[in-house]
Amino acid sequence: MDCPKCNGAMQEHTATTLQGAVTIDRCTDCGGMWFDNGEAEKLKDDWMSDFLDSGDRSVGKAQNLNTEINCPRCNKQMDTAQDPDH
Repeated sequence: MDCPKCNGAMQEHTATTLQGAVTIDRCTDCGGMWFDNGEAEKLKDDWMSDFLDSGDRSVGKAQNLNTEINCPRCNKQMDTAQDPDH
């Protein structure tokens, strides 16, 4: 799978949480993360979420300006959403 923002290669990372294993995809170029349905919620209250989000904040902010993003799985345009906790 390619990164939906910068088209870099995505690499899978698995974290073991109290709620079970969660596999996320992280871009090897921009450090962005892709969560399938329910994965972000499993990590939200776990200390692992800060550990997994190791990307450069300035790169993330620059990539957030790109709002026309296609899903890397089905290629349909995705809706912009904000995490209400951040």
